[in-house]
Amino acid sequence: MARERGFALLIVLWTLGLLALLGSHLAAAARGATELSTGLRAAAMAEAAGDGLVQEAIFHLVDQGKQRWAADGATRTVLLARGSAEIRTLGSAEIRIEDHAGRINPNAASAAILTALLGRVGVEEAAAGRLAAAIVDWRSPGVQPSPGGAKLPQYRAEGLPYGPPRGNFKSRGELSLVLGMTPEILRAVSPYLSIHAPTKVDLARAGPVVAQVVLSVGEDPQALQLRAPVGNDPTAPMIVDISVVVVMPGARFSRVTTLRIDVANEDTARPWQVLEWE
Repeated sequence: MARERGFALLIVLWTLGLLALLGSHLAAAARGATELSTGLRAAAMAEAAGDGLVQEAIFHLVDQGKQRWAADGATRTVLLARGSAEIRTLGSAEIRIEDHAGRINPNAASAAILTALLGRVGVEEAAAGRLAAAIVDWRSPGVQPSPGGAKLPQYRAEGLPYGPPRGNFKSRGELSLVLGMTPEILRAVSPYLSIHAPTKVDLARAGPVVAQVVLSVGEDPQALQLRAPVGNDPTAPMIVDISVVVVMPGARFSRVTTLRIDVANEDTARPWQVLEWE
């Protein structure tokens, strides 16, 4: 009898232990699900706020009055709040609007310009020359590579299943496919490139890096576009990047939108057009 009671007690203790383990597992799963739900909600709120701020920036860009924002590259800080009986601060955001007219167009730039730009962002001289030649070869017709460049045989030799399309770049992201390009180099050089920029750099709108690069290779300033900054003519058409970074508790969201702004064009249904959305 005593032996049976001991066996029954053992079963009870084993069952209680199993239930306790199961309860702990369920509690941990519930906490994980709650944390996941909270994280997804925060991410969704940050994305919605970011998209809303892009729309606000567009509103200020097309405005012809005192509320107009210039594409001057300045960082504008915005506090995000939700109105209720008591205003709650949800986080903050930064908005930056940059003009493309002062950037280098990889579909038109010479190998010398591209080499100088790559050198400015830290690429070693010989590697910069090879990568610049590969960028030119990507967009150029013909099957023979330029000195140090790359056409289809060079891509095949590296085990890549593609080669240069011998046509213009369709996006900044396409530059990542060029032989020799790395994510680090692309991140460093992207702020100075635009496939939507004029074929000639507008020095009046260019930042110091681009201006120094263009002039350092001996380009004739008289051959470059030297228009007045767009801020002096609010009706001038322009290509801009709207960069938004939203920071909230548990979430961070960034968006870069490239747009064409043309408030004077009466042939369009609206004075802006999205060109790229990242």
